[in-house]
Amino acid sequence: MRQDWSLFRETKTLLKEYHFRPKKKLGQHFLIEYSAIERILKASDLKKEDTVVEIGSGLGLLTKELAKRTKKVIGFETDRELCFIAGEVLAKFPNVEIKREDILQVSPDYFKSLGTFKVIGNLPYYITTPIIFSLYEWSKNLALAVLTVQKEVAERIVSPPGRKEYGLLSVGVQFHSEVEKVSDFKKECFFPTPEVASSLIRMKIREKPPVLVKDEKEFFDLVKISFSQRRKQLVNVLTKGLKIKKEIISHKLSSLGIDPKRRAETLSLNDFAKLSNFL
Repeated sequence: MRQDWSLFRETKTLLKEYHFRPKKKLGQHFLIEYSAIERILKASDLKKEDTVVEIGSGLGLLTKELAKRTKKVIGFETDRELCFIAGEVLAKFPNVEIKREDILQVSPDYFKSLGTFKVIGNLPYYITTPIIFSLYEWSKNLALAVLTVQKEVAERIVSPPGRKEYGLLSVGVQFHSEVEKVSDFKKECFFPTPEVASSLIRMKIREKPPVLVKDEKEFFDLVKISFSQRRKQLVNVLTKGLKIKKEIISHKLSSLGIDPKRRAETLSLNDFAKLSNFL
């Protein structure tokens, strides 16, 4: 195993050489422990024939490790200076393409053109949720996503029903993928040191959802309404959100074996599916 300090030294050297100062407002924090990169690589289960989309290629140091192990790496980076630095770092790797684009603005048709691919990224905290929900819209060819996210967000993503962390994000991710938290990363794994700890999550995209729903859009509309006032009883939230009489909602919930006084955070994916299909 390579020593952790070598990556830190390489990072500092690049930042000094190109006179680059990380921008806090863009959530720029670079991994400086090689053991963290090794955990990302292991979780990604990379093959020589793989195509990888990297979200936030940064200085290109993780990108370089991905390029050594795969057929193609496409890195998306919005910062012009970082795109230039990564281009210099990765000049000897013909299988790498760095795009100066906001990945949230890229057409889903582009991702459909890639064939089967994997996504790897160290996500800026302020756009983590939009990116995760975008993953499922890009293409049915997405096989796996390995993401570094804020630890608090990871807890929400993997949370089972009945916990305060359980919510719309939990339901959305678990509906579309088999998800697990692989590892926690200390704040000191990054430079500059962020204010919060991070976690590595692995999302294996499901071929089909774990529950049967008649209409996926209506299913998620119901979930959104249910969590819109998560501390209130489900019967009251749905009465207001669906604009249906309270007596009718109460009867429907009871007929499905769901106590109208329960809160949304106690409902499983199966409960939401039954309710969505019934309504």
